[in-house]
Amino acid sequence: MKGGMQGGIRQGALLALACVLTACISSGPRDVQRYYVLEDAKASNTKAETERKATLLLTPTTVSGFYDTQGIAYSRAPGMRSYYQYHSWTEPPGRRIDALLASRLERSGAFRTVASVTSAVRGELVLNIYLAELYHDAAVDPGSGRVALTAELTDPAGRTLVARR
Repeated sequence: MKGGMQGGIRQGALLALACVLTACISSGPRDVQRYYVLEDAKASNTKAETERKATLLLTPTTVSGFYDTQGIAYSRAPGMRSYYQYHSWTEPPGRRIDALLASRLERSGAFRTVASVTSAVRGELVLNIYLAELYHDAAVDPGSGRVALTAELTDPAGRTLVARR
């Protein structure tokens, strides 16, 4: 009885080891995780002359909850979204848009200074950005990028909305 019990334990241990090893072995080649950088296609190192004397303050971009992630969203049908499994942004789009927008506005020369509202700088105008959508529309190959932003320029001293687009 004792030998039969030890044999059963040994067989059970071997079976458990085989299951663990099988679970660790891939069933096939796995795609490589890829990271993409959201970049400014019209980036330039030249700075234009200052047109306005105003200082512009940028608030951190607010983002629709679904797009506030490093996951890259796509759509194959209207009203449906998913995330790519092996493709991600290097950082959440809202944070990257802040950096790209500040850089583009500084180079434009449209304002004396461009700074964050969280800095100690005082400004005459405030720009609020809302990212409503950012996804790859893959309904038809090769697809296209879809971006929906709302920008509001306000004058905090006058408590007025200067422009919305």
